[in-house]
Amino acid sequence: KLDIATKGAEEKEKKIQSMKSDFDKKKSELKAKIDSLVADIKEHQGEDGYYVISNPMALRWVAQQVNAGVSPMNLRIVADLDLGGEDWTPIGNDSHMFAGDVDGGFHTISNMVVNHTEPGAGLFGTVSKGTIKNLLIDESCSVTGAKYAGGLIGHSSGANTVNIIQVGVMCDVTCEGEAAAGLIGNANASSVCNITRCFTTGT
Repeated sequence: KLDIATKGAEEKEKKIQSMKSDFDKKKSELKAKIDSLVADIKEHQGEDGYYVISNPMALRWVAQQVNAGVSPMNLRIVADLDLGGEDWTPIGNDSHMFAGDVDGGFHTISNMVVNHTEPGAGLFGTVSKGTIKNLLIDESCSVTGAKYAGGLIGHSSGANTVNIIQVGVMCDVTCEGEAAAGLIGNANASSVCNITRCFTTGT
């Protein structure tokens, strides 16, 4: 009986070690993919300083960088981006605001779901300055915020200028607190926001 129990314990331990080995392998493979993606993004920063955004993971990387304090960042979107219905963390916040120029290349953002409990809900959370142009946020997206919610920008802040040019927002935007709108929820008193040839169709 003791031999049988010992053998059973050894087999169980082998299975555990095998599972751990498989997990470590998959973890290593995932890390390699992420590292490769980050390297690819950095390699695609052109001489003009724009980061080329060709997939959703690249845009999520931008959000992580900006929200960690990297600024400014100029972006050129070169493909339609399906964000997959996963919770979207807005690019920029009150502590680390987005600053830079974004050329959407007339591409579409789809399946962006924002449920944000901090001020500034949208594709971009808090923007201090720059130009965002040539982009469509379609009806498959949704934005819900606690304060300052917009399909494109939650709010702008700082004594600077934000330009929004040829941007369409087709999604619904809701806010539990103050200030919700299709393009930008709120522009602080010291911030200038110029809107040119844009439209919204959501509620």
